[in-house]
Amino acid sequence: MIIISIVFFAKEKIQNINSKITTLEKERKDFFDNLVTNWSKIEQVLKDVFKENGITFSINEEEKSIIVNLKREASTYSTGELNYIVFLINILEFEYSNRTNIIIDDPLSSYDIKKQYEIVFDIFSRLVQNGKKVIVFTHNINLINLHSFRNGIIQFQQLISDVF
Repeated sequence: MIIISIVFFAKEKIQNINSKITTLEKERKDFFDNLVTNWSKIEQVLKDVFKENGITFSINEEEKSIIVNLKREASTYSTGELNYIVFLINILEFEYSNRTNIIIDDPLSSYDIKKQYEIVFDIFSRLVQNGKKVIVFTHNINLINLHSFRNGIIQFQQLISDVF
């Protein structure tokens, strides 16, 4: 009886995992299909942003991958620089998708103040102007301070926790 219960539990667990894998594979396919469909627009923004850095981008439809050609060795880039490349590709894919809402968890943590301003003013305002809703969770006081300079782009909500 115990063996049957264990087998049933394992089978159910495997079915749940397989279902999650199927969902993730569909999300990955949808993401990549959207990149391919909108690649000319996305690539132009990437070219404009990274032209001074000599970073170029291409897309490999067969392997379903984005190729990032760095000007120098990857190890010489900061974590923030590399994170920004990935972050921007994801944001651009969202911008050109039919989705309207995005939740971003602490997007400014690995960036210097200049890049933080760029993200808040250039990227977030661009999304909002295109009818997208951006919800940001952050502990970064700079993001809150930035709000006071550009009221209307960011609607500020402070969540207060009474945790002692």
